[in-house]
Order: sequence, then C-alpha cells, then structure tokens
Amino acid sequence: MLKGAVRSARARPVALLCLLVVAVGSPWSQSRLADLDPEGESAPGWVVRWLAHGILWTPAWQLSATGPVGRTWAETGAQAAVVVGILVGIAVLLPRVRGSVVSGGARTAATVGACVLTVVPAGALGWAVLRLFGPDYPGMGEALVVRLEHAAWFGLLLGLVGAVLLADSGGPHTPAAWRPTATKGRGMGRGIGMGRRGRMAGMGTPLPQLEAQATTGTAPGDVTRYLCAAAYTDEVFARRVVEEVLADEFSAVAPSVGVDLEAVARHCLAARELRNRRDLRLAAASAAVLLFGPLWLPLGALAVNAAARMAARESDRSSTRGDSGQAGVAALGRAGVLLALLLLLGAFAGAGLSSVPMPAVLRWLTGSYLLGLPALLVLCAATASALRVLVDHTFTIDRLLRTSLRREVFSAADAPAPAARKTWVTERLAAVRRAQDGNVTVYSGYTPYIGFAAAQSSWSLAVPILPPAAPGGLGGPRDDVTDFTVVDLLDHLRTRLRDIADRHGALPLPEGGARTAELLVEDRVFVNGATLADDDRFFEEDQVIPCARIAPEMVSDIALHPDGTARHHLGVHVPLWGGEVVPSVLLHLSATEQTLHLRCGTHVVGPVPAAYRTVDRLPARSTPQWRRRLLVQALGQAGGALLAALPAAWRHARFEARQARRALRDLRALQQDPAFDYGARYSIRELALSTEYHNYFQVVDGARVIAAVERHVLAGVRDFLEEHGVDTADFRAQQQTILNQGVIQQGGVSVVGNQAVGQGASAIRNQAPADSPSPTR
Repeated sequence: MLKGAVRSARARPVALLCLLVVAVGSPWSQSRLADLDPEGESAPGWVVRWLAHGILWTPAWQLSATGPVGRTWAETGAQAAVVVGILVGIAVLLPRVRGSVVSGGARTAATVGACVLTVVPAGALGWAVLRLFGPDYPGMGEALVVRLEHAAWFGLLLGLVGAVLLADSGGPHTPAAWRPTATKGRGMGRGIGMGRRGRMAGMGTPLPQLEAQATTGTAPGDVTRYLCAAAYTDEVFARRVVEEVLADEFSAVAPSVGVDLEAVARHCLAARELRNRRDLRLAAASAAVLLFGPLWLPLGALAVNAAARMAARESDRSSTRGDSGQAGVAALGRAGVLLALLLLLGAFAGAGLSSVPMPAVLRWLTGSYLLGLPALLVLCAATASALRVLVDHTFTIDRLLRTSLRREVFSAADAPAPAARKTWVTERLAAVRRAQDGNVTVYSGYTPYIGFAAAQSSWSLAVPILPPAAPGGLGGPRDDVTDFTVVDLLDHLRTRLRDIADRHGALPLPEGGARTAELLVEDRVFVNGATLADDDRFFEEDQVIPCARIAPEMVSDIALHPDGTARHHLGVHVPLWGGEVVPSVLLHLSATEQTLHLRCGTHVVGPVPAAYRTVDRLPARSTPQWRRRLLVQALGQAGGALLAALPAAWRHARFEARQARRALRDLRALQQDPAFDYGARYSIRELALSTEYHNYFQVVDGARVIAAVERHVLAGVRDFLEEHGVDTADFRAQQQTILNQGVIQQGGVSVVGNQAVGQGASAIRNQAPADSPSPTR
C-alpha cells in the first residue's frame, strides 16, 4: 500500500508536466503565441519573439493540415512525432532518472538533464519525419540546427518547471518514523542503512532482484555470510569497506559483535579485483565508441536500458506469495526485437545526419560521417562486448555465491587472500583481526559506541553508600559498611551473568534445535581518538595505530579512576537471528566519595538489508530458467556499465596513488598535530544496517533480552550492596521506577524510544521501539 501511494504521488506531477506540454503546444496556445509580435528591436521584444516564435513552438501540434502552425500533412506528422516523443520521454525516463539520485541538488540536475535529453531527440525525430515524408527544400540542414537549438532551450525550461513540480516526489521515500538518524560525529556511516547510497548506474548487484523478502538469519554466523555475499552484490558497500575502513591506515578499527570482520574485509578485496577486471574490459568497449562517435554512447545506453526494461517486465511476473524465478525465452526475444528496431532507427538517424552540413568536430561528435555506419557498427560491437563481459561476470558471481557462500558450505576461515600483497593491506587486515578480539574501542567524534548502533535508551542512578537506618530513623555507623571497589562489583556482576547463561533458562534466550543465542560478557574501554597523543597505555612499540587490547590491570585501573577520556564499560551482548540482531547493554560504574554511580545504555544492532540475504534463495544448481534470468539482469546492466566503465577503471587505476598521498598527509598530521584523531569513523557492520526490520519478532526478541539483562544487572547490584551492608531502600525505589517506566531522570535529558524526559526535552526516533516494530512494506 505504501509503495502504491508513493508511486501515485510521483505519477501526479509527471502527469501534470505532460499536460503542460500538451497545453503549450495546443493550437489555441500556438495561435495566441503567434499573435505576440512586439514592435521594435528592444531586448524585451526580442526575448518575447524568441520565446513565442521559437522555443515554445517546439511542442506545437494540431489535428489537421490547416491552421497557424502546420501547412502540410508531413509537418503535422512531424509535430505529432515531437509531442509523442516528449511525452513518452517524460513518462518513462524522468521518474527513473530522478529515482536513481538522492540529494535535492542532484535531483534538480537530473530533472533538467532528463528533459533536455528527451526534447532534443524528439526534435530530431520530428525533423527526420519531415525529411523522409515531406518535400525537399533548400536550408533543411540549417533548419535542423535551429530546431535542435530551440528544442534544447525548451528542454531546459521544461526541466526547471519539472524540478519545481517534482520537488517532493524524487527518490524513494521512507516515512520519518522509520528512517534512522545519523549519529553525531559519525557521518553517513553511523545509524544509516546503506540501501540506497550513491549507487552508480549499471554497476551494482549482479544478482536478480527478488521482489519478495529473503529469509532471515537463523544459524550462528549468518550475518558474516550475508556481509561476505554483499561484497559481491553491493558495490557501494564493498567500496566503502575498502576505501573508508581498510585504506584509512592510521585509524583504529571498530569491532562488531557476532561478525568475522576479517572475512568480510577479505571478500570485499576479492570482489574489488573481480570488478576491476570487468571494468577494464568494459572501458575498452566504451573508449572505442567515444573514438568513433561520442554522442552515440549515451544513446546506445538508453536503447539497451529500454530493451532491458521490456525483458524485465516480462520476466518479473511472479507469484504474489513468492518469486517463481522464471525468465522466459519470449522476454529475451522481445528485448531483441526492440534492439533491432532501435538499431534500424539509429541507421536512419545516422543517414539523415550525414546529409546535414556541419563542422568537422560536430560531425565527429555525432558520428554522422559515412552515413553514420562506422559509429553505429562500433556501438553495436561495444554493446555486444559489454553484454558478454557482464554475462561472464554475473555467472562468475552466481557460481561463487552458490558454491562457497551458501549456509551449508560457508566457512569464514576460507575467505580469499588478497590478490595484491601490499604492505598496507596486510597491516590493515591484521588490525581488523586484532580489533575483533580486543577490548578497546577508539572512537572519533562525540558518541563513543561505534559498532553497537545508536543508543535506544539509557538510564542512570546514584546510590548513597550508607548503612541501613536504625529503628529510630538514624543511620548506623559508617563502619558497618564493608569496603568494596568498583572492580569488586564488576567481578560480582560478571560472575552472576555468566552463571545465568550457563544455567540455560534464567535468561530467556531463544532456542531451537541448537542453541541460537549466546550471552557474551566483556570489559570494554572507550577512548576518544583525539586524546591519545601522550597516552602510552594505548600504544605498543611496533604499532603506529592504537592497540586494540590492553592488559586486565590497565582495564581495572581505568574502571577505578573514571576521570579522563577513557571510560570502562561492562558489555553484555546476545547475538540473535544468526547475528543479524544484537542487543547490547553497556554498563558504566563509578564510585566517588560515598556514592555509587551506575549508568546503563541499551543498543540494538539491526538486520542487514533484505537484498543481502538473496544468497539463501539461490538454486542449488544453475537451471536454464535461472541462466535466462541472469541474462536479463546482465542486459539491464549493460547500458549503465558502458557509461560508468571508464570512470570506474580510472578510479581503480589511481587508487594506489591516492592511497599513498592520503597516507603521507595523515603521517605528516600525526607528526605535527598533538590532537591527531586515531578514532574509527566507520563500522563495517553499521555500513550494512537496514532501515527497517524484516520480522516482527526480531524487535520483540531484542527488547526481551534487554529487559532480562537489565533486571539481572539491577538485582545483582542490589544483592552486592546488601551483602556489603549498604542501605538499599533508595536503590530499590529507583530500581522500581526503572523497571516500571523504563527510565529514571535525575537531570539533563534522557530519550527512550520516541519519548524524551527532562527540561526542554526532545526526541528523535532512531530505531523502532520494542512495542512498535517497523514493517517492511
């Protein structure tokens, strides 16, 4: 229903734009424009005549060969061809172009560009109709140049009007209540699901996009497998892992619970090499077209995309309750027929342009020499070559996913070794491995909890360390309290939680045929990366970046002295749903004078995008129907791949040079700036967060585990205080408030779900609360 509403909201402005074109070109409007003939040669008068008798004449139409505009049936047919071409282009091309970009400025540019690319070919088509069916008269070549100039200006005006009409209906829309919010100081990598983020046309997922949701994770390690598969199916994710995590040589690495980050990084490097080989072959095909006729390249890409859309419509008629996985021969046949018709149209266009006198440079740009045959033949060969390259690449990825990344055959230990044995690659993979097994998180910016997702809620309390009150209402002597430290309390909580996990049932964990959840208790130190210049605790002699693990004695010392930028937390994590959902409770304890301070934050790492799980829906063996489906997918990528291949190949060729310059700049900053930031800015796991949950019980299970852990933590603290002779009356009152209301406010602002407590409070919904999970549709 939501998708239908969004689609309807986009269609209305497009329909209004089409009606505007029809209205401007109507005989009534054209007769009024013909009457506009200001006297004199002043600038305003010249502009009015230029608009009324030139630009706005482009979409003129009429139903007969009489009237103020057309004089013959050939001109009437030419006018009809122009109007139909503009309307079809607006209805088909404009929504797709705008839907492929995200930012407002890019949408405006895409709207203007799409309208110009629609109107100019339509104007050329009208001239071709007039040239083929109308009488020949001197100056037809000059008339084409004037017609195309007017069409370009009309397309520009139409694009600006369209940008205004379509201002709020551009790209895919997610309701604000379901949209994640970027955490302060993290950039786009924190708290944002990476489904759409700047994907290059035609260079994305090589697997067919299944309409139905993929199955959710069920076995331990599924999330690692999904991210390894995403390295091959999501180019943006793989590129960000390599360029923003691995290539950042002087930054720490953010750990993630339940994910083998080294295996994911190795698969991202392997996928990058596969794409580079593909892009080099595609770049050769694109360069050949640019050599013989540059303007034929975008026209050829549009033609291939049109054929791909026709094939996709025929093959995507799936069951409403699942995907049939069928792609008939008829779908490919219809696409082939359309390509043949477009090829014939290209031959006519080339022959027509070759008869128009134009400068040599323009003739080369349009490929209109020798009847346009060289440019057309090279375009056909390049398109066939690109399709062959993409088919080979798609089949290679499909075979790799089916043979090594399905649940029954996957092993993280078998991740491929990097093809390029670069020193920085080896060192960064080692850093990833150490971070995954470490107990230190070095963060950048404001929020320290990178790798654990944005906080869902937090609460804190303060307990006076005093003995119970005497019957007369007076407190007992201070000596009645047994001395203890924060480390003693942490040891008690660790022992209690681990004992609960060992007893199978005190903590309500989901269980199936095999245990699907494991309670993990760890000590973790969070430290700001911009404050480490003179802190020797976090550096080893042979390491340039901060160490990922420090000795237990240092951890205890930080817990006992919480007075700097390094703070100790007791982390409790329970990976659920194959590691896709990881609820975490991060507990910070400190004791100052006669008060015990306790702060608890709850975090839930959400699932990966549904497209990453299509690896679980691949057939066990490749069937003819499946191979035809892969052919349709490769056809859909061919147009965009031809356009994007040269920039992609150039970017990859210059990667090592860019990496060396980046490392040199960072090294100089490290040597000169005492506030050099070593912190991790991106988390590999958080780069793959979905904007929505895919199963209602994922949210329910996460909330249930967090509630259980919080209750056991509070009970453990209460028992420990009572054992040491501390009055727990005040603690019990605060505990009851927390358990009943989920929050206790003692100053400042606390946010739970979409509610804020405190003076001047406000709330931003980062993730769906436990009682209101986000639907997937």
